[in-house]
Amino acid sequence: MRFATRFGVLHVRPEGARLLPIVVDRATVAAFLDARRLFGWDQGPAKSVIGEPITRAAQTAAA
Repeated sequence: MRFATRFGVLHVRPEGARLLPIVVDRATVAAFLDARRLFGWDQGPAKSVIGEPITRAAQTAAA
């Protein structure tokens, strides 16, 4: 059985693409999973977290 010894990311942009080397270890995998989880939260549940602006109630004049 062979295991991968080098890893890369294909960075695609309008002006072209580049293959960039990347270190794959526990820290980078954990960071990727955190980013994916945050993206998923931002695309769904986050949209219901922020409500309408809070305004100060109108003050009545003391008579």
